[in-house]
This record gives sequence, C-alpha cells and structure tokens, in this order.
Amino acid sequence: MASKRTRQRGVSLIEVLVSIVILTLGLLGLAGLQVAGIKVTQSSQFRAQAAQFANDMADRMRGNLVAARAGSYDRVFQAVEPGTGTAPAAEVTEWMRRLGNLPRGDGSIAVDTVNNRVTISVRWDDRRALDRTAAEQTATTAAGQMSMFTLVTSLWNN
Repeated sequence: MASKRTRQRGVSLIEVLVSIVILTLGLLGLAGLQVAGIKVTQSSQFRAQAAQFANDMADRMRGNLVAARAGSYDRVFQAVEPGTGTAPAAEVTEWMRRLGNLPRGDGSIAVDTVNNRVTISVRWDDRRALDRTAAEQTATTAAGQMSMFTLVTSLWNN
C-alpha cells in the first residue's frame, strides 16, 4: 500500500491547476463579451439618436411646408452653417448643433418636390463599434468609418 500512495502524490495539485486555467479562460471570455456588448450598446444609442434627429427635422419641415418646398432646408454634408437669418436657417443651425452630440455628427437634407420626397441623412463616427485593428482603421477612409441613418419620407399630401 505504501507504494500506491507514493505514485498518487501531486495529482490533486495538477487537477487544481487545470481547473484554475479553465476558469481563467472562461473569465477572459466573459470579459471579451462584456466589451463587445458595451460597443454594440453605444452604437445602438447613437443610431437611436440619429433616428430621433432625422424625425425631428422632418417634423420641423412639415411645420413650414412653404419653405421646405422652396428648398430652404436643403443641406449637404460638411456644408457651412446657414446662420440664423430665416426660420429654416435657424432650425437647420439648431439641428446641426444637436447633431454635435454624436461623434463627428453631420447631416444632409434633400427635398425632391417632384416626387414629394425628402431625404434626411445623419452620419457619425462609429469606429469604436467596428471590429477593426488599428492598421485597418488607419487604412480605411474617413467615410468608411462613418455610420449613417437615412430617413426618406413624404412631407405633404398631393
């Protein structure tokens, strides 16, 4: 019996070490899931804000159909702020100020009076939510790192 005990020495220590390694790998996996979840949550919050901003501008344009049909709300990405000379210009300036809540937030508005359509686009920098290495992020263009929400709606009834 004494010889059997000698051969069994250290087996429980190895089992404990293997258990610790397995537990550590599981905890690292959970930490990775937590980080990924935070990225997705933040990205969805930005998308929800962008949708709210686009709908807000559509409602403002519905409130001033004459100016909307005249193209007073039209704006392209990275355009200079129109100022506050008219009501539509003040609303667009305020809208752009609110888009500043998004990282590198920008917006465009295009009214198609022939087809009774308005296209409102909001874009923002969403590179944190994208799974890219630093080299891939450097290689992509700035537009490639932007997420965009586009709302196409009718402003008036024909």
